[in-house]
Amino acid sequence: GQKRALMLMLYYFAIPVGSGLGFIVGSTVESLLGDWRWGIRATSILDAICLVLLILFVHDRHSDVEENETMESRSSYSADLKSLAKNATFMTSTFAYTAVIFVTGTLSWWIPTAMQHVQAMNHNLNSTQDLSADIKSSSTFTFGLITMISGFAGVATGSLLSHLLSSGRFCFSLCPTPRSDPIICAVGTAIGVPTFFAVVRLIPVNIVVAEVIMFFCITGLCFIWATNVNLYISVVSPNKCNSANGIQILLSHVLGDGSGPYIVGAISDHIRGEEKTPSAHWNSLSMAFNVANALLIPAVILFIIAALTYPRDRAAFLRSTNPSMVEIADVKTAVETAGLASSVKIVPVEMTPAPVKFSFPSEHTAMEPSRPHSQLEEVAKHE
Repeated sequence: GQKRALMLMLYYFAIPVGSGLGFIVGSTVESLLGDWRWGIRATSILDAICLVLLILFVHDRHSDVEENETMESRSSYSADLKSLAKNATFMTSTFAYTAVIFVTGTLSWWIPTAMQHVQAMNHNLNSTQDLSADIKSSSTFTFGLITMISGFAGVATGSLLSHLLSSGRFCFSLCPTPRSDPIICAVGTAIGVPTFFAVVRLIPVNIVVAEVIMFFCITGLCFIWATNVNLYISVVSPNKCNSANGIQILLSHVLGDGSGPYIVGAISDHIRGEEKTPSAHWNSLSMAFNVANALLIPAVILFIIAALTYPRDRAAFLRSTNPSMVEIADVKTAVETAGLASSVKIVPVEMTPAPVKFSFPSEHTAMEPSRPHSQLEEVAKHE
């Protein structure tokens, strides 16, 4: 629900903010100690502190009874894979998410290097190694600051827009929809397409303007961090969530930020050939960036497909979580799809498998099932 979305937003602040802080801390330590290796060693020290804090303050709250119940309902890994492969919303959103991670990984790896090649060009230098330490540190620090602020803004904005769209508040009062998570993911990814293209074209022209547009590019791409996780949690049954999370992490790293920088770098090297000048490096990198930029287009399409398949997979999720309440799953999905989720409450009538009561505001009709597993009968009951 809303509380889960809020917690996911707070948790996923760590990815863009941590990435930005990595550039800032690394460049600062390098400039202070005069050795880039200490920029990496400093992050290891922070990792050790986090490990100690995790050991001291994070505890497993599951009881033995809960663990036994979980073990009884847990399916095999092969069964999880088969089930997830049939879940269209999960599969399309996972591949779309992987494509976006491919782009963000490429951005974080190559954009600071590309900016240094342009600075070397502007100073008529033969190599980026001839740049002063201050210029290198400043460009890395600036990129880290942009990543941290825009990442924070992107995660918060994406989660907020998804909440407003699903609840029909403010400007979304005429179009509330439960498909808000995939829609916002698609919108954020779509923002990245023209802004990434503009950044690459503007870096050699006006680097300050390019940095401003880069802020909006990273902000849009960061819409997906919390909303995508909230999306798959809404359509994957709880006993398969661990498998779903593992698959999404594996694919997004292996095919995303793990391979993206290498692929773009290899394409750049192939285009550049034997020429080693900063201008040759920049020209080849700017052309290779088009590959990453183009991947955002199918990512947008896949998120749109996820929005179309969401109601069906959401209904299947509701049935899987409580098979004895099939009618409730159907009605709840219909209510969400109709955009009435914020005005309709579903509460149990008594401790029996199926009966529930649907509480509507005055302008809607109340419905109450007359017996377990029966068709819902409409009752004219106006408050």
